[in-house]
Amino acid sequence: MKRIILFIGSIFISLLSFGQTGQVGGWIDYSPFHLVFSVAEGNGFAYGATKFGLIEFNSSDNSFLRFSKVEGLSDVDVSCLGYNEATKTFVVGYGNGKIDLITATSIITVNDLFRKAISGDKRLNKIHMDGKFAYFATGFGIVKFDVERQEFSDTYIVESDGGNLKVNDITIANDTIYAATEIGLRFSRLDNPQINFYRSWMKDNTLPNPNAEYSIIESFQNKLYLNTANDASDGDTLFFKNETTSWSYVVELSGLTNYSISAYDNYVMFSHGGQVSCYNNTWQEVRRIYNYGEGSFVSSRDAILGNDSTIWIGDSKKGLIKSEKIFRYEIINPPSPNTAGVDGIDIRNNAIWVAAGGRENNWNNAFSNDGMFWRNDNLEWGAITKFNDTVLINVFDFIDVKISPFNTNLTYGASLGGGLVEFDGYKTSQIFNSSNSELKEALDAPGWVGITGLDFDKSGNLWMANSRNTSPIAVYSNNGTWVSYNISNLVTQDITGPLLVASNGYKWVVLPSGGKGILVFDDGGTLEDVSDDQSRILNSGIGNGGLPTNGVYCLAEDLEGQMWIGTSEGVAVFYSPSSVFESGVNFDAQQIIVEVDGYFQYLLGTETVTSIAVDGANRKWLGTSGSGVFLMSSDGTEELYHFTTDNSPLISNFIRTIEINNSTGEVLFGTNEGIIAFKGTATGDEVTTNQTYAYPNPVPQNYFGLIAVKGLAVNSDVRVTDIAGNLVFSTISEGTQMIWDGNDMNGNRVSTGVYLVFGVDSEGQDSQVAKILFTK
Repeated sequence: MKRIILFIGSIFISLLSFGQTGQVGGWIDYSPFHLVFSVAEGNGFAYGATKFGLIEFNSSDNSFLRFSKVEGLSDVDVSCLGYNEATKTFVVGYGNGKIDLITATSIITVNDLFRKAISGDKRLNKIHMDGKFAYFATGFGIVKFDVERQEFSDTYIVESDGGNLKVNDITIANDTIYAATEIGLRFSRLDNPQINFYRSWMKDNTLPNPNAEYSIIESFQNKLYLNTANDASDGDTLFFKNETTSWSYVVELSGLTNYSISAYDNYVMFSHGGQVSCYNNTWQEVRRIYNYGEGSFVSSRDAILGNDSTIWIGDSKKGLIKSEKIFRYEIINPPSPNTAGVDGIDIRNNAIWVAAGGRENNWNNAFSNDGMFWRNDNLEWGAITKFNDTVLINVFDFIDVKISPFNTNLTYGASLGGGLVEFDGYKTSQIFNSSNSELKEALDAPGWVGITGLDFDKSGNLWMANSRNTSPIAVYSNNGTWVSYNISNLVTQDITGPLLVASNGYKWVVLPSGGKGILVFDDGGTLEDVSDDQSRILNSGIGNGGLPTNGVYCLAEDLEGQMWIGTSEGVAVFYSPSSVFESGVNFDAQQIIVEVDGYFQYLLGTETVTSIAVDGANRKWLGTSGSGVFLMSSDGTEELYHFTTDNSPLISNFIRTIEINNSTGEVLFGTNEGIIAFKGTATGDEVTTNQTYAYPNPVPQNYFGLIAVKGLAVNSDVRVTDIAGNLVFSTISEGTQMIWDGNDMNGNRVSTGVYLVFGVDSEGQDSQVAKILFTK
């Protein structure tokens, strides 16, 4: 289904094309798409809503696809979904009040509520359709939306004193609209001319607990069904009543946790989490679904009855479920990560490993059980957690990860409290802690072994930051021995952060606790001989580091050996980091001065820089705590890109980590909402010249995107000629990749035919490296 993306109420500026996941300049969404909480069906399509986007199923050919901000949705944090039969439109609501209208030909975004200044919570919790209207239950009341005219038509404040009251769900029965709220059940007649006046709304005081929070309301066969959530161990309480009776308990469904109720002419569907049940109009259970086959249990969050009596289930673990017949299930679950959590990423040979994270801002435990997840070189996703590997039962909060450069079957995870975990393939191999290694327990928490940063040196020794003790650095050597380094003269029980092994062998460790700055350690190239060790603290003191602040967040070494530091006051650079132990040498960090709108200022001087990554062209990707991502030139003086949630598919402006796939140029942004990637123009040294190729190749006649030639020598002088040898285009490769827009040097599109690409490396050796065919 091809759609035109339209926007109402604001202008959306796209820096680069959406959805071109294989193209340079495209975006790739790595959000978890199995966490479906709502479903809708109509017009030959079914959608399953996750927080991050939609799963779209096309009934005409049984195909499905992921549908996210990359493909044209306006945002992340999807909060509700519905289908308006009168206008053949799917309606998507968001946590910030935005609305997307999906038709057969377009996506229309309505930003009026999002932009409106109101004091209440704009979150759109549920949708109830009535004719051409969509009624939204919001954090401040009810809004009525005309789907046909694509505009809001009314707002209802349902609190009796005119204040904001959170509405969780809505239903309409017998010309009366009912609102299940955080404090009781409210209702008003739809034909009341003053329905938008708060005193027109009545509170149902006949309920056993009229002030309870009610989560779900639905009308079926002239009865109202009303749910209130209890503790998970007790299950919810479900009530029902008709016009002449008082509220009664639904005994048959007692003890269950209810997530949704969907009513039809002759059937009503209940989604209970661990099962789905369907009753007919005489209250006989006609179907109950416990599993989708042996060992495949239900985790339902929504269930509806679609066309031809097909049951659609939104499952929080398995995605979108289609059941056309009893005992026949189709699980629609696009490959994706198991969680949106991310704190550390490592990539090698196109394989991706992610530490799912789990720490508070003060580096205390969050006790996350999301574990580690990975994508192999066949693009298959998987996860290792305590739920599928009992060896990890007492290990939590993985915050960093490194793949061995000499044995890519071995991966190491840093746990905040559980020590160092070694994975062989995709299984836990062993866990190192204070009982079987030189790792130290925290001085203030016996048994707690916190690893906060990992990095390999050139010899394959694994170095790690060991938090909250007097030995903050340890190494697991390539021959299986351990050494821990006592630096009690500088570090007592400080919290450590990320660790980086520089190209000269120095170890740099962030000390986030108390604003101490950076610990630099040199073992002298002798792991077990401590007599030649050196260490010092770098901070904001003149002659002692000269950092703009002691609040350091991240480190990165560029291709010239310079050390880039991300702080709470922008970026600083050590241009001579090898001099930190030399007496009388001024090695202090410098801030970069840039011109912004005619004024000179320090690079990102008002931003907290949380992550830095260096690509194959030595350019700097800078992630911030609230302003998205900046791509700067190699010297940091020129801004090349600035990606935010407003001008790109970036899913959050809070960046936790950035990692670059040097094989492809893909830049992965780990955010507080998950991972999204940008297909960058620079590749790195993992590509060698015997892997040179161009893509797309051949170039279709209707293709006007960027063309990449990969596998060149780093920063090659590249020439493109026609078959007769006439120069068409020339450039310098960005790292090991050359980018060409398919135009000649006059800006005209080249003709159909074969074009030759020549690369000249730094030694002046010419070689024909690729052919590119432009087809008719």
